[in-house]
Amino acid sequence: MKQEELHPVDISVMFNDGKVMHNTSLYSQDQYQAVNAKTWASKVFIKN
Repeated sequence: MKQEELHPVDISVMFNDGKVMHNTSLYSQDQYQAVNAKTWASKVFIKN
């Protein structure tokens, strides 16, 4: 995936589609904390 394709991804998408990514570092509490995610609408890969 290209970096620019990841920017619009929010936590709800990662959670609902997480079965595909649950064994990766992309689906982790550490990642959410790193971008200051607070809600389901928070973005996963850019600062919120």
